[in-house]
Amino acid sequence: MRPPSILSSEISLPVTGIGGYRVSAGGGTDESCLPAQPVAGVWHLGPFPVRAYALCILLGIIVAVLITQRRRVARSGKAADVTDVAMWAVPFGIAGGHLYHVNTDPQLYFAQGRNPIAAPYIWQCGLGIWGAVALGPSGPGSAVAGAASPWPRSPAR
Repeated sequence: MRPPSILSSEISLPVTGIGGYRVSAGGGTDESCLPAQPVAGVWHLGPFPVRAYALCILLGIIVAVLITQRRRVARSGKAADVTDVAMWAVPFGIAGGHLYHVNTDPQLYFAQGRNPIAAPYIWQCGLGIWGAVALGPSGPGSAVAGAASPWPRSPAR
């Protein structure tokens, strides 16, 4: 007689798994033990909704600017150069992310019964990372085109 396998249904004792889920030895989950899902990631400050997703994006932007400023100063540059670039890159990235979202989910705005006027409303809609990655760098690039760039070129190797 072979010993019972952990994946067999012969063992019925629940085991606590990652995130507090109870996983039965048979490989399934006991859905009565799943944590309650949050109602929404939104807090209302008066008439203004504050979304957790937006706070995470803002925190990421702030941390990226601070780290880049520190690295820029360590390489004999000015921290203000990083802020100047971010002031162009962030709005262009948000616009690009929203354009990508509208282009990949047009049924949300242009299907029958929908309001196409809402398509440019960034505060009501989503963002697509690939649009932000594509359009974000074009902001600072177009701002410094033809001007003397504060960013020194890498020496030839």
